[in-house]
Amino acid sequence: MPSAQTVNVGKQASVDVWVNGVSSTADAVGGFTVYLNYNGSLVSLAPIFGSQLNEFTDSSATASQAYASAFASLSATSADLFASQVNSFKLVTFTFQTTVLGTSHLTLDGASSLSNADGSASLDFTIGRDATLTAVPEPSTCVAGLVTALLAAMPAVRRRFARR
Repeated sequence: MPSAQTVNVGKQASVDVWVNGVSSTADAVGGFTVYLNYNGSLVSLAPIFGSQLNEFTDSSATASQAYASAFASLSATSADLFASQVNSFKLVTFTFQTTVLGTSHLTLDGASSLSNADGSASLDFTIGRDATLTAVPEPSTCVAGLVTALLAAMPAVRRRFARR
């Protein structure tokens, strides 16, 4: 996951979850369950998920946690999966809609899991860094606020110069 993203309020931001260290067919990921925690009062999960495995079995979201689960097709072998996963690959993409100003911390939950090609064994993994998603005002909103403040100050400036 990226360490931080800054996005204008009302815009979308995507967060990719990557798997690194796939060095043999025994490490090939054939299935996963990912839980991503976030602040639902600041961002909402868009109904867009993507996965390298392309066989979603389930995806959902609550007010504070996104969930995605998938398994590779039954015809995929360990060798097939390994060929597309050597070293690192994007496991899943979560897309968020920013709703209000603020910063939401994004953390992978410890209940997340990876399994081998046939689903018979869990793979050991370490959760990397957490991320933040910060919603900021649109630049045009800032400019409009500045122009409004200047216009509001104009009568006071005129009166001050008229007295001189």
